[in-house]
Amino acid sequence: MTTHKETETAAATPIVVHATRSIQELDEGLTKTAQKITKAVQEGLDSYASARKESSSKKDGAFHDVLQNHSKALRKALPIAAEAPADLLDAIADMKVVKDIFHHKDDDDED
Repeated sequence: MTTHKETETAAATPIVVHATRSIQELDEGLTKTAQKITKAVQEGLDSYASARKESSSKKDGAFHDVLQNHSKALRKALPIAAEAPADLLDAIADMKVVKDIFHHKDDDDED
């Protein structure tokens, strides 16, 4: 014979499993997005440091080229960082809970 408490736990388990899965899937997407932004920042900083070093070989070059050096860094970093929002949306779209919602919606539309 199952007790009331055992029945509540058994009924709650699928909800916990689905919630845990959703959190893990979202976490994977957030992690990928954070890595992409980190990569963009690092490559931008590397680009800036390289351009600044090259400029510093000229008299007052680093000072005179500061805007150009920043521009080079942004040209390097922004295309990489621009992928981050799409990566996050892709991760959300790939979540089972989201697929289930849209799948059920499609089923309802066919009736």
